[in-house]
Amino acid sequence: ARSLWLAVVKIVLQRSSLAVVSGCPGADQGHAGAQACLGECYRFGTGTPEDHAKAVRYYRLSADQCDAGGQHNYAQFLSFGRGLPQDDIEATRYYRLAADQGYIYAQRCLGQCYHFGHGTPEDHA
Repeated sequence: ARSLWLAVVKIVLQRSSLAVVSGCPGADQGHAGAQACLGECYRFGTGTPEDHAKAVRYYRLSADQCDAGGQHNYAQFLSFGRGLPQDDIEATRYYRLAADQGYIYAQRCLGQCYHFGHGTPEDHA
């Protein structure tokens, strides 16, 4: 579903400068994939000015609905302190939630958390 929303945004971006409004209509209606997509738009300034605080808002909404991509991206913002205070423990928790759903990127990040001891005790096993 998330890739569908990203495809819609890309198409709309080619046709309109109002991509955020037109490309993710479900975000404000509670669709987790659309919320994650809108977070991406704000994160990278795609069709809208870059705004990390808004990206965090939409990633968190998506993450709280168990969207693995939203959980992973929210964890990244927590890890690096973008748009909110840095919190390695909470980042690790969200990476774990996404990793448990089989989200490969989160699995890699969670492995790095264990390897370097970020938000969790170091564990090389």
